[in-house]
Amino acid sequence: MTDDQLDKGTSMVNELFFRLHQENHLTPKQIAHALGQDDRSGYRWIGKYIPDVEQYRTVFLACREKPAVQRQMMGYFLDGTPWIIEPVALEADINGDHDVDTDDVLDGTILALDRLTRVLQETREQQQTGLRRIPPARAQAITLQINEAVRNLLSARKVVTLITAPQPSRVASRL
Repeated sequence: MTDDQLDKGTSMVNELFFRLHQENHLTPKQIAHALGQDDRSGYRWIGKYIPDVEQYRTVFLACREKPAVQRQMMGYFLDGTPWIIEPVALEADINGDHDVDTDDVLDGTILALDRLTRVLQETREQQQTGLRRIPPARAQAITLQINEAVRNLLSARKVVTLITAPQPSRVASRL
């Protein structure tokens, strides 16, 4: 497909997909797989078919490992709007529902602390039955659980900070 062909009746999204393909960021096969279609149909999404919002979102989410592509897709989608996008690290979405909210704070904190509590309770029980020295493998398991709990608690803290931070005004002021 040439640039001239793109100018004749294609959408801005087709142009974006074409540019991402030309820059080796997104292949037609990746687009097709994201949309659950056969490999050849990816070329039609670059040059002919215009995706609806849900299909665009599906391709966007499929590019999770390519933040540069996601930034370009969001920028193209939001160009000319007053919207402000602030990316949130994937670890902030603790429950994996693609939405950073108070559920993430609760889920992440509860899961991390439950796992750590179980490991520490088991260790205490072993010590009360006469085990005075923790075997190296057990110490390593405890350390892993502590590290996981700390990671989850830090993510929960980020979520709380994001949720409670004052939001910038979305209305343009007049000078």
